[in-house]
Amino acid sequence: MKRGANHFAVLCLILSLISVAHSKGPGTTGALLLLEPTGARSAALAQAYTAGSNDISILGYNPGALPTLKTGYMSFSYQRGLEDDRLGQFLIGGPTRNGHVGLTFQALDEGTLTVVENGQSRDVNVQRDMMLGLSYGRQFRGLSVGFSGKYFQSELIESESARALAADVGILWSSKQRWRFGAAMQNIGTKLQFREIGDPLPRLIRTGLSVNLGNVNKGIILLADALYHMNEEEWRPGMGLEWPVGPLAFRGGIRHSSQQDELTFGTGFLFGSSQIDYALGLFGSRDSIHRLAWSMKFGRLSSSSEFVKESKNKTSQTARVGTSSSQRRHNLNGSKQESKPTRRVREIYIVQRGDSLAKISKKVYGRADLWTQLYAANRHLISDTRQLEVGQKIIIP
Repeated sequence: MKRGANHFAVLCLILSLISVAHSKGPGTTGALLLLEPTGARSAALAQAYTAGSNDISILGYNPGALPTLKTGYMSFSYQRGLEDDRLGQFLIGGPTRNGHVGLTFQALDEGTLTVVENGQSRDVNVQRDMMLGLSYGRQFRGLSVGFSGKYFQSELIESESARALAADVGILWSSKQRWRFGAAMQNIGTKLQFREIGDPLPRLIRTGLSVNLGNVNKGIILLADALYHMNEEEWRPGMGLEWPVGPLAFRGGIRHSSQQDELTFGTGFLFGSSQIDYALGLFGSRDSIHRLAWSMKFGRLSSSSEFVKESKNKTSQTARVGTSSSQRRHNLNGSKQESKPTRRVREIYIVQRGDSLAKISKKVYGRADLWTQLYAANRHLISDTRQLEVGQKIIIP
């Protein structure tokens, strides 16, 4: 009789956890792990990251931005929550010959709970969630598209478990150098069902933009998102600001919801090909969440087949296969150049430390204001004009 009562108590505890995690009525949502920020940089920007770029954590917001990765990119992040919960994330991705691919792994541990059974107490895990995602993206001129497939699993009190499948799809469009527009639909899939209780995944519609407010390569970045929670039928807008100062970046943001507003702050430190990011989220007057992430770029720069054919000289700073820079400046000033029946050729410039498009334009053309011509000829190679990679090869039109 006593053993039966103990099992009944454990069963009641499981059902109560299920009912709390999947409450009925407005706001009915399961798999809340899928709402957690991906990475520390985006968390510090209040997750206003639908139009983010050249950052592997974009996989958590818009797979359409995956093609903006110019090299291989991986990231580890850790978060300590409001209670005893812990969240770990690993992301890796980059360019391949047939597009960009990415992998996401997230694990959430809600801590332990003491359960008395047969007169003996033992600690059990309250809840453990896991998500594995695979992403793919392609770029078509100024527009990039991508999608993700997700497998989600949740376990309660080491006794009840549920699984679900979901998909994300997104696009990112770049306008000139300073503006980006993104849109995505997330977590469209099967229900997460424990016993007879099942709830939909947190389905989201994201639209966002980012704009560079200062220097093209190292300016202040403003990001804004309009996030719509389909299950709750609620808009939760957010805004973030990043201000780079040398190897440091200072960040802040705010997100609004009907329950409570969230203020976020953070910083990042860049050293070589690695970066450390920290984020602090403030809820109400007391609660706070800390997040730390380490990321690293690796591998070769992304390039198109056309560009590879034209960039054969890897040792010199510029591959002078066309007219010289002095002749090019002469032509820009209006002088005539004798035409020759030769095939069209181009110059290749290798980016040096401290270079920007304006500086390169000054070197090549003698005028810094012609950087727009450089960008127009290299839109397929330059995904983020604020972060030219040392050693990157660009075409001089």
